[in-house]
Amino acid sequence: MTRLADKHGSGVSHEVVVRTGSVMPRSRALSELVLTWSIARAAAKACRLVETEAGPVPRLEIVIGAPREHASATVQARILDGTRAIPLQTPPTQAQWIQDSIAGVWHLDIDGILKLTVRQSEGRIEALYARTELLTRTGLAGGRYEFDGASLRER
Repeated sequence: MTRLADKHGSGVSHEVVVRTGSVMPRSRALSELVLTWSIARAAAKACRLVETEAGPVPRLEIVIGAPREHASATVQARILDGTRAIPLQTPPTQAQWIQDSIAGVWHLDIDGILKLTVRQSEGRIEALYARTELLTRTGLAGGRYEFDGASLRER
């Protein structure tokens, strides 16, 4: 996995380029794509995303509909802090998955929220590019979170 992130807190860029895979169950249809970012706990506390500096690493979880032709994707986002799940407000928006000319590659661009490119092949899915602005909106500076990867789950 390759990670590119601003480690100096300058807030210049929050881009992450990754390659991570998750196997799709062959007997069941894919319905949701789950993206996660880990957040530095002290930074999350400073932005009031979590209540204390003690505890497990908090994560941002974004859930969207799986890529498929003519499918729209709605966004659900929340901060996971141990057993607590704190919903994040996202504007009510829907975006269309766009199939690339490269077989199995899909793009999703939800302005101001998420830019994503994934590849599906041989029952696998890889997040090739993932960028979110949700954490920046909470006041979290760049270099305080990293993309963990993508996984699949049924609704």
